[in-house]
Amino acid sequence: FYRYTDRVTSTVDGDIERRIGRLNDQYDEISDQIDDLETSLDDYEEELWAQFGAMETAVAKMQSDLSYISKLSSS
Repeated sequence: FYRYTDRVTSTVDGDIERRIGRLNDQYDEISDQIDDLETSLDDYEEELWAQFGAMETAVAKMQSDLSYISKLSSS
């Protein structure tokens, strides 16, 4: 029993220490993935805002052109 508990709880190379090490590695990997996904999401958001701005500009120009054409046709 002593050897088993020593093997499991050893702070240098015990089963629990190895498991904690693996869990910390997984945590680091997942944290890195989250950071990468957040960066990608931020980039995508900026792209969408740029497209929205371009769309707003195009709609405003079309409304201006329509107003001009309406004035020409009513004259």
